[in-house]
Amino acid sequence: MRNFPTATALARSFARALRHEVGRKNYHEIVRLNAAEPEPSICHSHDFCDANMAMLSAWNAEGWHDDDATAIICEPDHPRHAEATALIHEMWRQWKADPFGLLGQTV
Repeated sequence: MRNFPTATALARSFARALRHEVGRKNYHEIVRLNAAEPEPSICHSHDFCDANMAMLSAWNAEGWHDDDATAIICEPDHPRHAEATALIHEMWRQWKADPFGLLGQTV
């Protein structure tokens, strides 16, 4: 069975993919909106792009092809779905905690 990427590697790839998709200015705005958002499960990246595609790009960057990643993430009956979901939640926690540091930036 193939290993999943680490949450940190996936968070770093997600940060890069999202920044590439929305640009520097909008990336900063997403971070600002997320910091002000009282509901912790809401991500304002969806206000600027299809963030699910940025997530898929992150999986691709970590060596997972679209079909493999999509099946595992989107099909609740997939044997590794729960494991992938937990990984994505941890990736999200890490990205939200340090969206600039994952890009090697301070601001």
